[in-house]
Amino acid sequence: MYDALLWLVPEIGKFPRSFRFTLGEKLESMLYGTLDDLVRARYARTATKKEILGGVNVRLERIRVFFRLSRDLKVIGHDKHERAIRDVDSVGRQVGGWIKSLEGGVRP
Repeated sequence: MYDALLWLVPEIGKFPRSFRFTLGEKLESMLYGTLDDLVRARYARTATKKEILGGVNVRLERIRVFFRLSRDLKVIGHDKHERAIRDVDSVGRQVGGWIKSLEGGVRP
């Protein structure tokens, strides 16, 4: 998530002024919140970890939707959207693996 933020935050800063303080701030807030929750999960008890990571998964889906909206509003181009989604999906796969390991390798 840290590496994704290094690329995503400056890109969000390039949003046109009319979107920077609405869509851009919302995206940044969700991205920073995700990083914060991942750090909290690292030090939480197992039951709490699962709850936190479940919330992270929901937030990652919201981030995907907001990036899609950004693309459809032509705030970002197709290439940047693709890169953003690739980064978010990578974090999602890692979170999914973490959840799976907490469940003893068995998915519900």
